Amino acid sequence: MEVYIKDISANDKQGLEWATECASNSLCLSRKVGAVIKSNPFDMHVYGYNRPPAALAACSVVGTCNNNERGQCTRCIHAENWAIKHWDTRHRAATIYITCPPCHSCALEIIHANIRRVVCYTHPKADREAIARLLEAGVKFIEVMP
Repeated sequence: MEVYIKDISANDKQGLEWATECASNSLCLSRKVGAVIKSNPFDMHVYGYNRPPAALAACSVVGTCNNNERGQCTRCIHAENWAIKHWDTRHRAATIYITCPPCHSCALEIIHANIRRVVCYTHPKADREAIARLLEAGVKFIEVMP
């Protein structure tokens, strides 16, 4: 179902590097995730990292995360959602670079935002149903072995 690739294009490598850099800004204690959306190598891009909404204190302030069964913090908005929030969904040939595979909710947001490619690092707790939804919608999904 998925594609595991070791050698990727320079553009995809750069996108994953940017996503990793974004992840370093994460305010979550359990998992640092970053996402970058680009429509082509020369266009502007948007980014996001997991952090709580403004009305909630960060995990680092509270001192703990409220994790669900998949290890996802229920206090933070996911990196993909922050990036999509600032994305112009009229771009149809966009790629999202993520430091881990998206959860089911984020996969649906990716589909709704007209993003056509997902490039991410592999993760042992990947939501295979989310990946199936992406593929069903015609989104190209590429998992990269770190």
